[in-house]
Amino acid sequence: MKKHLLFVLLFCGLFFASQAQWTEQATAFTAASRGIRFISAVDTNIVWATAYDGSTSGAPEIQEFTRTTNGGTTWTPGAISGYSGWGLSMICAVSDLKAWVPAWNPAGGGTILYTADGGATWTPQSTAVFSAPSGFPNVVHFWDENNGFCMGDPNGGYFEIYTTTDGGTTWTRVPQADIPANLASEWGTVGLYSVVGDYVWFTTGKGRVYKSIDRGYHWTVAATPNTANQLQISMRSINCGIVKMNESPYTSYQTVDGGSTWTLHSPLGNFYGNDFTYIPGTAASYISVGADLTNAFSGISYSTDDGAIWDNVTGSDTAQFLAVDFVDAKHGWVGAFNTDATTGGMYYYHGNDFIVDPCASFTASFSVPTHIVDLNVSGQLDFTDMTTGTPTTWDWSFNGTSSSTTQNPSYTFTTTGDFYVTLEAGDGSCTSTYTDTIHVINTAGITALDNQNNMEIWPSPASSVLNIQSASVAEAIYIYNSNGNMVYTATASQGLITIDLSGMADGLYYIRVSTNGKFTDGKFIIRR
Repeated sequence: MKKHLLFVLLFCGLFFASQAQWTEQATAFTAASRGIRFISAVDTNIVWATAYDGSTSGAPEIQEFTRTTNGGTTWTPGAISGYSGWGLSMICAVSDLKAWVPAWNPAGGGTILYTADGGATWTPQSTAVFSAPSGFPNVVHFWDENNGFCMGDPNGGYFEIYTTTDGGTTWTRVPQADIPANLASEWGTVGLYSVVGDYVWFTTGKGRVYKSIDRGYHWTVAATPNTANQLQISMRSINCGIVKMNESPYTSYQTVDGGSTWTLHSPLGNFYGNDFTYIPGTAASYISVGADLTNAFSGISYSTDDGAIWDNVTGSDTAQFLAVDFVDAKHGWVGAFNTDATTGGMYYYHGNDFIVDPCASFTASFSVPTHIVDLNVSGQLDFTDMTTGTPTTWDWSFNGTSSSTTQNPSYTFTTTGDFYVTLEAGDGSCTSTYTDTIHVINTAGITALDNQNNMEIWPSPASSVLNIQSASVAEAIYIYNSNGNMVYTATASQGLITIDLSGMADGLYYIRVSTNGKFTDGKFIIRR
């Protein structure tokens, strides 16, 4: 499944001008040309990384990793036995002893591997099934030793996503109803995801971005202008982040609304494409690395203004750099290629280029059980504060008509329309504002009839298409919005019918299908 591989690169010697802020470290792999595929930095001392064979293009997959517990002064390599030929998508570590790896079998299927002894032994966690032939694990992430999620390609008709609260001893698959449908030939991408607090995003090979605000239990999806490529992603807050193509022409896009919309990003300087990350604790600093010798796009660069301008690390543009991870503004690691067991493979940053911002991790946010309120059911909606950091004050505004200063208020809507709800949160030193839209409808007087034609209508919520499966010939289809206005009508035929919803706004809709003089009535929600 080569479509999932991030790097197929040739070895190139590493060197750049001596800088006190950068120190070369030996990853200690015995074989030469071991390239670093993924880095998981736990803290300023503990870092894990996985490797691949960069000696020749198309070299077989290897199952090697390396680990340090003293900031990289010494690295200890290891190998996962029993999985010869398997690929390692990435690695996520939470301590010097515990780490997880999504591993995929070229013949199909995969598993999550777990170590609790620093990599001496690895155990497959069988409840995350990833069964062949379609199973392919791309990402695993843990917030602590117990709580995590993992994601794989669509399997059984929808993305294979699991959550766990016991370290992966028990993985529970997220129901299909909680994951927006994938497009045709849409896959996940190995290691391409981002986490901010309880929020998590992953990208697909169709340029879309899936998002969860509750550690992977429920998902939404949004499209970027790029519809045909996999994208690197790094979010610096729950609202702001960047996605970028990891191959030429390296186009990138930015979001300021948590990934609901993406706009073209036009940086100045070299924004490299192999990997990039937000630097934790800074206002808006990122670092990127590149290894594209063909297009002379190799090196290390950094931005301190949200990716607008990128400056190269002096002399780094003469070599290949593959992966990057930072734990704070003063400590980070960049993966490269080693020469032998005692030379190269990793570069350690320990400098003062990036200014610490004490408010960088303080971001206002809130969640609601639904964005569509039906006055025919109840106008009350409960709001849950999800501000990152430690807020002490809350100022809520409900479309400018009412306010609350409690942390988790309830509000009762009385009229239909779109209402803007704003939260301004503070902690005594920092303030942050977040706004969301609530759609208020009223379905009073509209009655849904029983299904008289043994017909299936799905999904609900829907985002891009609505499917109708009819055993009989459907003579006509009518769709009405919540105000009773007809927004769609068409003649139809027997079998599977697919309706394009791209021209309809989010909200509640009613559908009536006429078949043999009988009606099947139902309702569905469009939510993107």
